[in-house]
Amino acid sequence: MGGAISQSYWCDMLRCASIGEPGRDVERFYEVSRSGSEACIEMIRPGVRVSELWDRFAEVCRGMGFSAEIDRSIGLGYSFLGHSTSLSPHEQPYFTDEADGSIEEGRSCQQKERP
Repeated sequence: MGGAISQSYWCDMLRCASIGEPGRDVERFYEVSRSGSEACIEMIRPGVRVSELWDRFAEVCRGMGFSAEIDRSIGLGYSFLGHSTSLSPHEQPYFTDEADGSIEEGRSCQQKERP
């Protein structure tokens, strides 16, 4: 996990790595995660509800044979896809199946006005 800070705005990111050749299951988990994430990135624009991003991620994962994993995550109360980028490391809105916010151009839902 790593990230960047620019003009007081935080952005974290997660990268995957393998020591040695990854097994078939590891490659499959990586591929479904990458595919789901890319599908969400294609959707991001002002007005999109953050819960729609989780729904799209789950749809892609289910389509690739991961319905049980998605159902298990939701059952455990863990439908976390990501979060906004702003003035703290983990800024709301959190991108979950129950999130209430939407994507807004030029600001986070929690951004405060600067003097």
